[in-house]
Amino acid sequence: MTVKDVGTLLQDFIEMAEGHIVAEGLWREKPVDLVTFFSSKDFLGEKPFPGKQTELLEVCNQILWWKMTGDEALCPEELRTVTEVAAMFGKGSGKDFLASGILAYVAYLLCCMNDPHKHFGFGQDEPIDLVNVAINAYQANNVFFKKLKARLNNCPWFKRVNSEPTSPNEFQLTKNQIRFYRNITAHSAHSEADSFEGFNPLVVIFDEIGGFEYENAEDAYSTFRSSASSRYNDKMLLIFISYPRSEQDFMYKKYKEYLKGDPEVFGMIGKSWEVNPTIKRESLQKDYERDPEGSAMRYECIPPKYSEGLFQFPEKIDEVVVVGKKAQNNDLIIQTKITNRTLHDGQ
Repeated sequence: MTVKDVGTLLQDFIEMAEGHIVAEGLWREKPVDLVTFFSSKDFLGEKPFPGKQTELLEVCNQILWWKMTGDEALCPEELRTVTEVAAMFGKGSGKDFLASGILAYVAYLLCCMNDPHKHFGFGQDEPIDLVNVAINAYQANNVFFKKLKARLNNCPWFKRVNSEPTSPNEFQLTKNQIRFYRNITAHSAHSEADSFEGFNPLVVIFDEIGGFEYENAEDAYSTFRSSASSRYNDKMLLIFISYPRSEQDFMYKKYKEYLKGDPEVFGMIGKSWEVNPTIKRESLQKDYERDPEGSAMRYECIPPKYSEGLFQFPEKIDEVVVVGKKAQNNDLIIQTKITNRTLHDGQ
Protein backbone atom coordinates (compact mmCIF):
# COMPACT_ATOMS: atom_id res chain seq x y z
CA MET A 1 0.00 0.00 0.00
CA THR A 2 1.42 3.36 -1.03
CA VAL A 3 1.58 6.53 1.07
CA LYS A 4 -1.07 7.99 -1.21
CA ASP A 5 -3.40 5.04 -0.51
CA VAL A 6 -2.88 5.45 3.24
CA GLY A 7 -3.67 9.16 2.95
CA THR A 8 -6.85 8.43 1.02
CA LEU A 9 -7.98 5.85 3.58
CA LEU A 10 -7.22 8.27 6.40
CA GLN A 11 -9.26 11.00 4.72
CA ASP A 12 -12.15 8.58 4.15
CA PHE A 13 -12.00 7.59 7.83
CA ILE A 14 -12.06 11.26 8.92
CA GLU A 15 -15.06 11.97 6.69
CA MET A 16 -16.89 8.91 8.06
CA ALA A 17 -16.14 9.97 11.63
CA GLU A 18 -17.32 13.51 10.99
CA GLY A 19 -20.49 12.19 9.36
CA HIS A 20 -21.16 10.00 12.39
CA ILE A 21 -20.69 12.94 14.75
CA VAL A 22 -23.15 15.04 12.76
CA ALA A 23 -25.65 12.19 12.66
CA GLU A 24 -25.49 11.82 16.42
CA GLY A 25 -25.52 15.54 17.23
CA LEU A 26 -28.35 18.06 17.30
CA TRP A 27 -28.00 19.21 13.70
CA ARG A 28 -28.22 17.17 10.53
CA GLU A 29 -27.23 20.39 8.81
CA LYS A 30 -25.95 23.45 10.69
CA PRO A 31 -28.63 26.15 10.17
CA VAL A 32 -28.02 29.84 9.48
CA ASP A 33 -29.32 32.59 11.75
CA LEU A 34 -32.73 34.23 11.25
CA VAL A 35 -31.48 37.48 9.65
CA THR A 36 -29.34 35.50 7.17
CA PHE A 37 -32.34 33.27 6.44
CA PHE A 38 -34.35 36.37 5.48
CA SER A 39 -31.68 38.16 3.45
CA SER A 40 -29.55 35.47 1.78
CA LYS A 41 -30.36 34.44 -1.80
CA ASP A 42 -29.88 30.84 -0.67
CA PHE A 43 -33.00 31.25 1.46
CA LEU A 44 -35.75 33.93 1.34
CA GLY A 45 -33.65 36.58 -0.39
CA GLU A 46 -35.77 39.43 1.06
CA LYS A 47 -33.67 41.78 3.16
CA PRO A 48 -35.54 43.18 6.19
CA PHE A 49 -35.43 46.92 6.85
CA PRO A 50 -32.71 48.13 9.23
CA GLY A 51 -33.96 49.29 12.61
CA LYS A 52 -37.07 47.81 14.22
CA GLN A 53 -37.65 44.99 11.69
CA THR A 54 -34.09 43.73 12.01
CA GLU A 55 -34.10 44.24 15.78
CA LEU A 56 -37.18 42.03 16.15
CA LEU A 57 -35.61 39.30 14.02
CA GLU A 58 -32.38 39.44 16.02
CA VAL A 59 -34.28 39.09 19.31
CA CYS A 60 -36.38 36.19 17.98
CA ASN A 61 -33.21 34.54 16.66
CA GLN A 62 -31.51 34.71 20.08
CA ILE A 63 -34.58 33.33 21.83
CA LEU A 64 -35.08 30.49 19.33
CA TRP A 65 -31.44 29.42 19.38
CA TRP A 66 -31.45 29.38 23.18
CA LYS A 67 -34.57 27.20 23.17
CA MET A 68 -33.12 24.84 20.53
CA THR A 69 -29.54 24.54 21.83
CA GLY A 70 -29.40 25.79 25.43
CA ASP A 71 -26.15 27.57 24.53
CA GLU A 72 -25.81 30.59 26.85
CA ALA A 73 -23.36 32.25 24.47
CA LEU A 74 -26.13 32.64 21.88
CA CYS A 75 -28.65 34.47 24.06
CA PRO A 76 -28.38 37.23 26.70
CA GLU A 77 -29.55 36.25 30.16
CA GLU A 78 -32.61 38.55 30.17
CA LEU A 79 -34.05 36.75 27.11
CA ARG A 80 -33.62 33.18 28.38
CA THR A 81 -36.87 33.23 30.37
CA VAL A 82 -38.94 34.70 27.50
CA THR A 83 -41.85 32.62 26.22
CA GLU A 84 -43.84 35.51 24.66
CA VAL A 85 -42.82 38.34 22.32
CA ALA A 86 -45.15 41.36 21.98
CA ALA A 87 -44.27 43.44 18.90
CA MET A 88 -46.59 46.45 18.76
CA PHE A 89 -45.92 47.82 15.27
CA GLY A 90 -47.89 50.40 13.28
CA LYS A 91 -49.86 49.77 10.11
CA GLY A 92 -47.78 49.12 7.01
CA SER A 93 -44.75 47.92 8.95
CA GLY A 94 -44.61 44.51 7.24
CA LYS A 95 -46.19 42.38 9.95
CA ASP A 96 -47.31 39.59 7.58
CA PHE A 97 -43.85 39.59 5.97
CA LEU A 98 -42.21 39.15 9.38
CA ALA A 99 -44.72 36.55 10.62
CA SER A 100 -44.53 34.35 7.52
CA GLY A 101 -40.72 34.53 7.45
CA ILE A 102 -40.37 33.65 11.14
CA LEU A 103 -42.71 30.67 10.76
CA ALA A 104 -40.77 29.46 7.70
CA TYR A 105 -37.53 29.81 9.68
CA VAL A 106 -38.78 27.67 12.57
CA ALA A 107 -39.78 24.98 10.05
CA TYR A 108 -36.27 25.25 8.58
CA LEU A 109 -34.65 24.87 12.03
CA LEU A 110 -36.69 21.73 12.75
CA CYS A 111 -35.84 20.28 9.33
CA CYS A 112 -32.14 20.87 10.05
CA MET A 113 -32.35 18.73 13.19
CA ASN A 114 -31.38 15.09 13.23
CA ASP A 115 -34.26 14.17 15.51
CA PRO A 116 -36.56 17.03 16.59
CA HIS A 117 -38.95 14.61 18.32
CA LYS A 118 -36.18 13.22 20.51
CA HIS A 119 -35.05 16.78 21.28
CA PHE A 120 -38.50 17.69 22.64
CA GLY A 121 -39.07 14.34 24.31
CA PHE A 122 -41.74 13.18 21.84
CA GLY A 123 -42.39 9.77 20.35
CA GLN A 124 -41.40 9.21 16.73
CA ASP A 125 -43.53 11.20 14.25
CA GLU A 126 -45.69 12.82 16.93
CA PRO A 127 -47.05 16.03 15.39
CA ILE A 128 -45.07 19.24 15.88
CA ASP A 129 -47.24 22.22 14.93
CA LEU A 130 -46.40 25.79 13.95
CA VAL A 131 -49.48 27.99 13.96
CA ASN A 132 -50.37 31.45 12.70
CA VAL A 133 -53.67 32.81 14.06
CA ALA A 134 -55.21 35.56 11.90
CA ILE A 135 -58.18 37.81 12.65
CA ASN A 136 -60.61 35.97 10.32
CA ALA A 137 -60.78 33.17 7.75
CA TYR A 138 -60.12 35.47 4.79
CA GLN A 139 -56.98 36.89 6.40
CA ALA A 140 -55.82 33.40 7.33
CA ASN A 141 -56.28 31.78 3.93
CA ASN A 142 -55.98 34.59 1.40
CA VAL A 143 -53.36 36.85 2.97
CA PHE A 144 -51.06 35.15 5.46
CA PHE A 145 -51.14 31.64 3.95
CA LYS A 146 -50.39 32.96 0.47
CA LYS A 147 -47.39 34.83 1.85
CA LEU A 148 -46.12 31.76 3.70
CA LYS A 149 -46.43 29.63 0.56
CA ALA A 150 -44.58 32.34 -1.39
CA ARG A 151 -41.76 32.32 1.19
CA LEU A 152 -41.32 28.54 0.83
CA ASN A 153 -41.84 28.29 -2.94
CA ASN A 154 -39.17 30.92 -3.51
CA CYS A 155 -36.69 29.56 -0.96
CA PRO A 156 -33.93 27.53 -2.72
CA TRP A 157 -33.25 25.51 0.43
CA PHE A 158 -36.82 24.19 0.56
CA LYS A 159 -36.75 23.45 -3.17
CA ARG A 160 -33.84 21.01 -2.78
CA VAL A 161 -36.15 18.01 -3.04
CA ASN A 162 -34.61 14.65 -3.86
CA SER A 163 -36.41 11.84 -5.63
CA GLU A 164 -36.98 10.00 -2.34
CA PRO A 165 -40.33 10.88 -0.74
CA THR A 166 -38.65 11.13 2.68
CA SER A 167 -36.33 13.96 1.63
CA PRO A 168 -35.81 16.26 4.65
CA ASN A 169 -36.55 19.38 2.61
CA GLU A 170 -39.78 18.20 1.07
CA PHE A 171 -43.05 19.97 1.89
CA GLN A 172 -46.62 19.46 0.75
CA LEU A 173 -49.29 22.13 0.38
CA THR A 174 -52.91 21.66 1.37
CA LYS A 175 -55.74 24.19 1.76
CA ASN A 176 -54.59 25.64 5.08
CA GLN A 177 -51.58 23.51 6.03
CA ILE A 178 -48.00 22.99 4.90
CA ARG A 179 -46.60 19.62 5.84
CA PHE A 180 -42.88 18.98 6.26
CA TYR A 181 -41.08 15.72 6.90
CA ARG A 182 -41.51 13.89 10.23
CA ASN A 183 -45.02 15.22 10.74
CA ILE A 184 -43.97 18.87 11.19
CA THR A 185 -46.89 21.03 10.04
CA ALA A 186 -47.49 24.77 9.61
CA HIS A 187 -51.13 25.78 10.10
CA SER A 188 -53.09 28.90 9.22
CA ALA A 189 -55.90 29.37 11.78
CA HIS A 190 -58.16 32.31 12.63
CA SER A 191 -59.80 33.87 15.69
CA GLU A 192 -63.35 32.94 14.63
CA ALA A 193 -62.64 29.19 14.72
CA ASP A 194 -64.83 27.05 16.99
CA SER A 195 -61.91 25.47 18.83
CA PHE A 196 -58.13 25.71 19.12
CA GLU A 197 -57.70 22.32 20.73
CA GLY A 198 -55.88 19.40 19.11
CA PHE A 199 -52.60 21.14 18.26
CA ASN A 200 -49.08 20.44 19.54
CA PRO A 201 -47.96 24.06 19.06
CA LEU A 202 -44.26 24.81 19.41
CA VAL A 203 -44.51 28.35 17.98
CA VAL A 204 -47.73 30.37 17.65
CA ILE A 205 -47.96 33.79 15.97
CA PHE A 206 -51.02 35.91 16.78
CA ASP A 207 -51.31 38.17 13.73
CA GLU A 208 -53.16 41.48 14.37
CA ILE A 209 -54.46 40.24 17.71
CA GLY A 210 -55.37 43.83 18.61
CA GLY A 211 -58.31 43.48 16.23
CA PHE A 212 -59.61 40.21 17.73
CA GLU A 213 -62.76 40.23 19.81
CA TYR A 214 -61.34 40.15 23.34
CA GLU A 215 -63.07 36.88 24.28
CA ASN A 216 -61.75 35.22 21.10
CA ALA A 217 -58.25 36.50 21.81
CA GLU A 218 -58.37 35.25 25.41
CA ASP A 219 -59.71 31.86 24.30
CA ALA A 220 -57.07 31.41 21.60
CA TYR A 221 -54.26 32.53 23.90
CA SER A 222 -55.22 30.37 26.89
CA THR A 223 -55.77 27.27 24.74
CA PHE A 224 -52.57 27.57 22.72
CA ARG A 225 -50.44 28.52 25.71
CA SER A 226 -51.67 25.63 27.83
CA SER A 227 -51.17 23.20 24.92
CA ALA A 228 -47.66 24.53 24.23
CA SER A 229 -46.43 24.73 27.83
CA SER A 230 -47.72 21.25 28.70
CA ARG A 231 -45.82 19.74 25.74
CA TYR A 232 -42.67 21.84 25.37
CA ASN A 233 -42.31 23.58 28.76
CA ASP A 234 -40.22 26.74 28.32
CA LYS A 235 -39.11 25.81 24.77
CA MET A 236 -42.38 27.13 23.35
CA LEU A 237 -42.69 30.65 21.90
CA LEU A 238 -45.80 32.80 21.39
CA ILE A 239 -45.47 35.95 19.23
CA PHE A 240 -48.03 38.78 19.22
CA ILE A 241 -47.68 41.28 16.38
CA SER A 242 -50.26 44.02 15.89
CA TYR A 243 -51.13 47.65 16.45
CA PRO A 244 -53.50 48.31 19.40
CA ARG A 245 -57.18 49.18 18.98
CA SER A 246 -57.71 50.37 22.56
CA GLU A 247 -56.10 50.21 25.98
CA GLN A 248 -58.41 47.27 26.72
CA ASP A 249 -57.44 45.06 23.76
CA PHE A 250 -55.25 41.95 24.05
CA MET A 251 -52.25 43.41 22.21
CA TYR A 252 -51.97 46.33 24.60
CA LYS A 253 -52.47 43.99 27.55
CA LYS A 254 -49.44 41.95 26.47
CA TYR A 255 -47.29 45.02 25.91
CA LYS A 256 -48.22 46.33 29.37
CA GLU A 257 -47.11 43.01 30.87
CA TYR A 258 -43.68 43.66 29.34
CA LEU A 259 -43.62 47.24 30.71
CA LYS A 260 -44.48 45.91 34.18
CA GLY A 261 -41.43 43.63 34.08
CA ASP A 262 -42.92 40.19 33.39
CA PRO A 263 -39.77 38.05 32.82
CA GLU A 264 -41.57 35.82 30.31
CA VAL A 265 -42.64 38.70 28.03
CA PHE A 266 -40.38 40.74 25.75
CA GLY A 267 -41.89 43.81 24.09
CA MET A 268 -41.12 46.21 21.27
CA ILE A 269 -43.02 49.22 19.97
CA GLY A 270 -42.53 50.96 16.64
CA LYS A 271 -44.32 53.66 14.68
CA SER A 272 -45.05 52.73 11.06
CA TRP A 273 -42.23 54.89 9.69
CA GLU A 274 -39.80 53.59 12.34
CA VAL A 275 -40.37 49.99 11.28
CA ASN A 276 -40.80 50.65 7.55
CA PRO A 277 -38.66 53.65 6.52
CA THR A 278 -40.34 53.82 3.10
CA ILE A 279 -43.42 55.27 4.87
CA LYS A 280 -43.20 59.05 5.25
CA ARG A 281 -45.00 60.75 8.13
CA GLU A 282 -45.92 63.74 5.96
CA SER A 283 -47.71 61.49 3.46
CA LEU A 284 -50.18 60.57 6.23
CA GLN A 285 -51.12 64.18 7.03
CA LYS A 286 -54.55 63.92 5.41
CA ASP A 287 -55.32 60.84 7.52
CA TYR A 288 -54.38 62.75 10.67
CA GLU A 289 -56.52 65.74 9.71
CA ARG A 290 -59.54 63.52 9.05
CA ASP A 291 -59.11 61.22 12.07
CA PRO A 292 -56.30 62.25 14.43
CA GLU A 293 -57.07 59.69 17.15
CA GLY A 294 -57.53 56.78 14.73
CA SER A 295 -54.35 57.70 12.85
CA ALA A 296 -52.33 57.88 16.06
CA MET A 297 -53.68 54.43 16.92
CA ARG A 298 -52.90 52.87 13.52
CA TYR A 299 -49.54 54.46 12.77
CA GLU A 300 -48.04 55.36 16.17
CA CYS A 301 -49.52 52.58 18.34
CA ILE A 302 -51.15 55.13 20.66
CA PRO A 303 -54.47 53.49 21.59
CA PRO A 304 -57.63 55.37 22.54
CA LYS A 305 -58.76 54.94 26.15
CA TYR A 306 -61.78 52.91 25.07
CA SER A 307 -62.76 51.03 21.96
CA GLU A 308 -65.64 52.77 20.14
CA GLY A 309 -66.37 54.97 23.17
CA LEU A 310 -69.16 57.56 23.32
CA PHE A 311 -66.64 60.40 23.69
CA GLN A 312 -63.80 60.49 21.19
CA PHE A 313 -61.59 62.51 23.54
CA PRO A 314 -62.65 61.58 27.11
CA GLU A 315 -59.61 63.35 28.57
CA LYS A 316 -61.22 66.71 27.60
CA ILE A 317 -63.98 66.05 30.15
CA ASP A 318 -61.40 65.65 32.89
CA GLU A 319 -59.76 68.95 31.94
CA VAL A 320 -62.94 70.99 32.63
CA VAL A 321 -64.05 69.21 35.80
CA VAL A 322 -62.91 70.71 39.12
CA VAL A 323 -63.69 68.70 42.23
CA GLY A 324 -65.74 70.62 44.84
CA LYS A 325 -67.59 72.98 42.54
CA LYS A 326 -71.28 72.50 41.79
CA ALA A 327 -71.13 74.47 38.56
CA GLN A 328 -68.28 75.95 36.57
CA ASN A 329 -70.62 77.73 34.19
CA ASN A 330 -71.93 80.98 35.76
CA ASP A 331 -75.06 80.93 33.60
CA LEU A 332 -76.06 77.49 34.81
CA ILE A 333 -78.96 77.47 37.30
CA ILE A 334 -78.92 74.66 39.83
CA GLN A 335 -82.14 73.98 41.77
CA THR A 336 -83.06 71.38 44.34
CA LYS A 337 -86.33 69.87 43.20
CA ILE A 338 -88.35 67.46 45.32
CA THR A 339 -91.07 65.33 43.78
CA ASN A 340 -93.64 63.15 45.52
CA ARG A 341 -94.66 59.81 44.07
CA THR A 342 -96.93 57.05 45.40
CA LEU A 343 -95.39 53.60 45.30
CA HIS A 344 -97.32 50.44 44.47
CA ASP A 345 -97.46 49.49 48.19
CA GLY A 346 -99.19 52.80 49.05
CA GLN A 347 -96.20 54.60 50.58
